[in-house]
Order: sequence, then C-alpha cells, then structure tokens
Amino acid sequence: MSMKLRRFRQICANTWNASNLRRIVSYVTMPAPNISEKRHGGNVVADVLKANDVNSIFVLSGGHVSPIFVGCEELGIRVIDTRNESNAVFAADANARLTGNIGVAVVTAGPGVTNTVTALKNAQMAGSPVLVLGGAAATLLKGRGALQDIEQLDVLRTVCKETYTVSTVRDIIPTLDKAIETAVSGNPGPVFVELPIDTLYPIEMTRSELIPPAGNDAGSKMVKLFLDAYLHNLFARAFEETTSKIVPKSLPISEGAIEDAKSLLLAAKRPVFILQSQAVLQPGKLDMLAKVLEQAGAPVYLGGMARGLLGSESSVQCRHARGKALKEADVIFMCGVPPDFRLNYGRNLPKSAEIVTINRDPAALTQNTDLFWKPKMAVNADPADFMIKLLEKSSYNFSPEWLATCKGRDSDRDNEIAEKASTPASDGINPIHLFKELDSTLPEDCILIADGGDFVGTGSYILRPRSPLSWLDPGAYGTLGVGGGFALGAAAAFPDRPILIIYGDGSCGYSLIEMDTAKRLGFDNIHCVIGNDGRWNQILRAQEQLLGSPVANILNRSDYEKVAHAFGAEGIKIGPEDKDLAGTFSSILASGKPTVVNALLGSTDFRDGSISV
Repeated sequence: MSMKLRRFRQICANTWNASNLRRIVSYVTMPAPNISEKRHGGNVVADVLKANDVNSIFVLSGGHVSPIFVGCEELGIRVIDTRNESNAVFAADANARLTGNIGVAVVTAGPGVTNTVTALKNAQMAGSPVLVLGGAAATLLKGRGALQDIEQLDVLRTVCKETYTVSTVRDIIPTLDKAIETAVSGNPGPVFVELPIDTLYPIEMTRSELIPPAGNDAGSKMVKLFLDAYLHNLFARAFEETTSKIVPKSLPISEGAIEDAKSLLLAAKRPVFILQSQAVLQPGKLDMLAKVLEQAGAPVYLGGMARGLLGSESSVQCRHARGKALKEADVIFMCGVPPDFRLNYGRNLPKSAEIVTINRDPAALTQNTDLFWKPKMAVNADPADFMIKLLEKSSYNFSPEWLATCKGRDSDRDNEIAEKASTPASDGINPIHLFKELDSTLPEDCILIADGGDFVGTGSYILRPRSPLSWLDPGAYGTLGVGGGFALGAAAAFPDRPILIIYGDGSCGYSLIEMDTAKRLGFDNIHCVIGNDGRWNQILRAQEQLLGSPVANILNRSDYEKVAHAFGAEGIKIGPEDKDLAGTFSSILASGKPTVVNALLGSTDFRDGSISV
C-alpha cells in the first residue's frame, strides 16, 4: 500500500466520525459566515455579562481568553487583573455576596483553571453565585497534545454546581444564559463554562491558524474540505442569538408553612433566632429583615456574613453565650444554618426544643437528623423571604425577661473581655486590646474581611460590624487566603467604602501580593492589619499540647510593612510601645492610601481550648 493511500485512509478515519459529520452537514445547511466579520466570541461573552448587570470581571492574563478581556473593556465592564487565579475567583465570590449579582472570573486554560479549585469549593460551600469562564484548547485539537489541554470539566465537576462547554460561537449565549440561571437560582453556587480558543477569536484569525495552504493531492483536498466545513460550522450564525438579564428562579413559600411556624412562635416562651450567611443573599431585602427581627423582640444570634445585619447597637442581637441560650430555648429558628461542626453536628440543639430550619439547600435540612437532632419543620426556602413573611404582619409578646437574660450574659462576657484586654501580653500587643481599640474607631461603612485563624478568632468576639454586608469571611470551608481577593471584589462593588482585611501572619502569605493590585488599579480604600505572632497559633496551641512539638508551626516575625513599600503602598509597624492604637487606625482608614499594618502581638490565654480541626 502506497504512503499516499495510507495517509488518505488515516485522514478519513480521523475526519468522518459522527461529530465531524455534523459539521459537514452544517456546511451544507447553514449560511456561510462572513469571513470579514470583526466581532468575535469575546464580544458575545461581554454582551451576556453586560445584559446581566456585571460591572467588573476578575481575571489573570492568558492568551486563550484575551478576547473576553477586550470585549468587556469595549462595553465598559471593568477588567480587574489579579496576581493569582484563585484570588480572581475569591474576588468574584465576594463581589457576588455583596451585590447579590453573579460574580465573574475569567482564567486561562489548564493551570489557570486548576488554580481555581480551592476558591470554587469555597464558593460552593458558601453558596455564592459565581461564574468562572475558562479557556481551552481549540475544539479540533482536544486530546491531541495541545498546550494546556486537560479534561477540565472532569477536574471541576465536584466543586461546581454545574459545568459546561461550548463548541461553536452560536452556543455561547444559550450556554452562558443557562449557566447563570443555574448559579443564581435555588441554592446558589459556582458554575464553570469552558470556552475553547477557536470560539473566542475572530474568524479570520482562526482561519489563518487552522487552514494550511491547499495541496493538490487527494489527502490535502480532503483535509481542506474538512477544515472549511469545520470553520463554517464554528462561525455559522455566530451573532444571531440575543440575550437578556437572567431572573433567578425563586423558591416558593406555602401559606401553610407560614401558619405552622407562626403557631409555634405564638406558643413560645423562650424563642431564639439564629441567622447565618444564607440569610443575607438578597441585599435588597436586608433592611426589612432587620426591621422585623427587631420588632419581634426575641434574642437573635448572627454568624458568618449575617454579622452586621442589625448594626452594632441592636436591642435584640446577642453576641455571646449562644450555647446557653440554645439549651434553654423552647423554639429555635435556624435561618440558613446547617447543623455542621459549628453546632457540634446538631448535638448543641436540645431535643426538648421545637426546631424550625429554613434553608435553600435541601440537603442541609436533613443533615445529621435523627442522629443528634430532629426538626419540627424543615422548609426549603430563602431564609430572609420566610422570616419577613412570618414576622412582618404579626406581633408577638415574648417575655422581656428572656431577652434580658440573654443580653445580660452578653454584658457579662463583654466585661470579662474588657478585663482581659487590660492585661499586658508578653512580648507584644495584647490582641484583645488591639481589637478593642480598632472597634472603637471603625467607620460606619467599613467592610471587614476575615482571613486567618487565631487572630481572626479573637477579633470575631470583639469587632462589631456596623451595617449589613460589612463582614466577609470564607464560610464553612474555613479557607485561608481569601483576604486579598475578597478585598478586590469588595472594592469593585463599593469603591468609596473603607475595606479592612484582618490577616493572620500565616494567612497573609497567600494573598498579600494583591496589595500590589490595589495600588496599581487605584483601590486606595483597601487596608490590612496583620496579627504577627510568628506562628500558626491556631494549630500550634493544640499540637504542642497534644503531641509535644511545635514543628511546622513557627514563622519569622517578618517586616511585612516593607512589602507594602515595595508596591508603592503605605506600611507601618506597631508594637506595645504604641499607646494610641485607636488614633493610628482612625488615621489609616481615613487616609485614602492603601496601608499594611504589621502588628507585633503578644501571647494571651484568650483562645485556649478553641478547635482547629
């Protein structure tokens, strides 16, 4: 058999499969694309994002996805380029939480996509509607050894609500519409859309890359025919689809569920409301949610992003001794609260109490049930919608003594903390004192971002977010490294509000580099305080006690403020000799200059016994 015949047979084998036959059919049935068309897939992506009120996208440079950057820039969508793909996704996550809209990150193929895995899982567990657009090898070259070509959908399937790919330019709009609807509806979560490079670049560029000069032999003509058909199918009807804003599918609430919950609440003598991050997914409803909770008059405990919902001087919010309140409560409303490790897997919920759990995630309604706890009512609904509907048109006459008991425990614990704050710490600033001083000077509109272990854990007892959506933490996944990305996402949403990252000296190593991004892009409202104790203290405490060694937990007390100087930002170091911490923090937050504060901490016993696993 001649070489030419063998080549001809190989070309046929590679060309005439079912997928490629469809391309040949489209070559006959679809109108020919305009070879001189200047628009490209990146423009189509930008059209969809613009229609969905996306104002910023978070990216890291990559040739596979460059047309998306340019298309967004042309439509006035800000392109915020980070220094790590995980930080781009963290930024999209924070932006989504604060705006209630889809957050968007764009990353290049292969390692760009795999760098997003942790941030995507964090968004999944936090219930954040995030869209990640990832580049990929040309559809024609998949599985043939192209640069950065891997099975990306397989890698991301378990950390996303859904994954998608497109194979033609006309697929972009319907695929993105479906992906966005999936992300924002029901229990929100991240989605991934793979966009091969040949679906994004202009037709003439793609043609020049794919189609070689024609030869005269049969094999060359066969290849030319196939590639012409391939290009035809890729761009046919590329710009005919239209797009519009996606409206999330709502979770209906039955009147019967409201009436049943109302009956339980009317009979209650010691009710407790617990709200976590899922209760604040709808920014436009938070003022009403806060109003009805205040009017109801029952003790309210806030966790996660729900911190700040009732301001810093609420008449019903209780911040300490939640466990005691739960033990004594006769009716408990769990609003977006999963019975996970934070409630000891349900063990902290008394069997004598009537429990109503409201959650967007059906799985959370039955997590650990019949093992340690059992709900009286389990409602698959948005917690804010349910509580507003339950409380807004009804009045309840709960015992004022019950609320006074819970508030009294708050005061007692605050007094204990104040006493500990006044005790000097060995070899540095008492972190409790630092946070008391910081809390006294926080602006009303300041957004706090928690990224750390022991230092952040101390701050969570003391810092009082002043308004709804003014506290961001990773959520149930407990991810270190969210700080820099979260700050960029927050600054894009609220460029005029001061943003303060609370870093541990361990966690700052993941994303302090984004202070460079803040300075470069003019986000002068981003600042951070690094609690520098030279150790991974959250882990060290238990490891040394249980296993007798601090190995792998000791850090240098590095001059982190000098990193800020290298980026052109401000940086200062503070220690026990600095007596006016409140004045220092006040000046920084009002300075209009991105600033890193390196706080040299001393040791206290405040967090002894805290969990780390």
